[in-house]
Amino acid sequence: MKWPDRYPVFLIFTGIITLIVLIQYGRIMLGSEGETGSKPLSFPLVERGPIYDRHGKVLAISTRLHSLTAWIPSLTQPEESSGLLSPILGISQDKLLGSFQSAKGFIYIKRKISPAETQAVEDLKTQGKLKGINLELEFGRSYPDRALASTVLGYVGTDNTGLAGIEYSLNDILLPPEIGEEKSLMGNSIFLTLDLNIQLFLRQAAQEALETHKADNVTILVADAQNAEILGYVNYPDFDPNDFNKSSAFDRQNRIAERSIEPGSVFKIFTVASMLEKKAIAPFSEFFCNGHYEKTMQSGEVISIKCNAVHGRVTPEEILRYSCNAGAAYASDLMDPKGFESALRDMGFGEKTGLPFSGEAQGIFPDQSKWSGRTKPTIAFGQEIGVTALQMIQAALIVAHQGDFIKPQLIKQVLSPTGEVLSQSDSKALRKVLSAETAQKVLDMLTRTVEAGTGQKARIEGILIGGKTGTAQVRDPATGKYSADNFIASMMTFMPATEPQFIIYVLIDHPRGFSIQGGQIAAPVTKKVGERLIHYFGMAKTGDQIINHNGKAVLAPVRPISLGDEMPNLQGLSKRALLPLLSRQDYHIKFQGEGWVVHQSPPPGEPIKPGMAIELEFR
Repeated sequence: MKWPDRYPVFLIFTGIITLIVLIQYGRIMLGSEGETGSKPLSFPLVERGPIYDRHGKVLAISTRLHSLTAWIPSLTQPEESSGLLSPILGISQDKLLGSFQSAKGFIYIKRKISPAETQAVEDLKTQGKLKGINLELEFGRSYPDRALASTVLGYVGTDNTGLAGIEYSLNDILLPPEIGEEKSLMGNSIFLTLDLNIQLFLRQAAQEALETHKADNVTILVADAQNAEILGYVNYPDFDPNDFNKSSAFDRQNRIAERSIEPGSVFKIFTVASMLEKKAIAPFSEFFCNGHYEKTMQSGEVISIKCNAVHGRVTPEEILRYSCNAGAAYASDLMDPKGFESALRDMGFGEKTGLPFSGEAQGIFPDQSKWSGRTKPTIAFGQEIGVTALQMIQAALIVAHQGDFIKPQLIKQVLSPTGEVLSQSDSKALRKVLSAETAQKVLDMLTRTVEAGTGQKARIEGILIGGKTGTAQVRDPATGKYSADNFIASMMTFMPATEPQFIIYVLIDHPRGFSIQGGQIAAPVTKKVGERLIHYFGMAKTGDQIINHNGKAVLAPVRPISLGDEMPNLQGLSKRALLPLLSRQDYHIKFQGEGWVVHQSPPPGEPIKPGMAIELEFR
């Protein structure tokens, strides 16, 4: 058959296919079976996977909600329907009626309505009203602890798709990549390295510091020095991801990962370490500080840098102890520029850490060929280089881990819906940056900074701490010069210094209280955080008695769950906490799975009475 003869057949075939598609589309959109005379098609419900802390405490979980929709061809009484829905939804009748009259097919009236609104609509539909109006089941997202860890988690949009944080960057892990035949699909579960309890007391400390020092922002990071896992990650102010639209862009910003700052004197930890490692200086090298650094370049240009005091002769340890800028600058004169740049890049400066944040900055670290005569001596004490707080923690891990470069970890593990481990944190050493000897020398020097230098306000009785304070100038974007009013006070701490278990990094932006100095305002915050960590983990101090136990664990008593007239909210509770329910004879209790409650039937707030079935799903 030639093409002219085939053409009518082709048109008929195309028309049939089009008609089938339109019929099926109409069935999908028409809603309930009673209104169309045929059973509508439905797509599988795709449930976003939960996010937990390291101990399995729920940080983000899906909720089942309804959205109110309309199929205009079936909406036979738009005036009556708009009048009935107006007081329920809190939307004017005119606005609802206008939406109905302007639409031709399917529309959303209101997305993810409340349980009370859902019940009111169902009652009206039971009475035979609201023809053409339908309730469509959707998944929402709930963050039980509101702002806690919001910087890390991010948030999702109306369509349950991640818009920020790991909700965005790991969206394909949290949502099933493909829709299968199951009517309800669930994404993978993510366990973070964060500890919710640590997160809580870090946030409290940050809030108090911000209010006390009238600051713009407070950052506190805590990392496990042994395995590089981040235990606490706080930007304050932060936001509630349940209602993120009410927050400012600044509050939502992940400033820890996305912002580059000049780190100030805390950076001397890494410049002194690199100079010791390259043997440009020795532990007992001496440099003379008369209150400023001065050097005449071959071009005749005179480089002059002011120090914060006249320190006289200083060793590398005293450069750290007294935060001597001139001493650090003079020490850098003994370091080859290319070698200096290479050593700092080996520590991870100038590149992203690779944590799962889409907006992570790589910092500002120009190639050595673009340096001016001032660049090397000013980098030596933390200026003319832009770093992120994550890069600073990553570099600190090198010092704490005997010179090994280890990437910081934020994702502890990812589990499939069936419990299969898909991935887990990997704290293996990638390369050797410092010798163990150099790393230990630096830690020893930093203990004297806390015991007798600028970090004394961070001292904790019975625990030897190593740390370095900083007070960084901030460039004014309008002039390009350093501001006379804005500073960043900071402190990096290793606890204990003999064999670090924790790294604490505190930043206080633009303090306007009694002091701008890191040793005066960041060190006390560090001490408070350190004391809480000691108490939380039961760390032994010098002089403490050590009690050997028999290794038997005694579990804390669980709070009993009572069943009254309404179904309680059990989501997020452990299976162990709910085991007593199985002994109830007046209800039919069914448990499915292991872990923590992710679904319950009946839902919270629904009336219950003896004889009813209660189903709980754990993951």
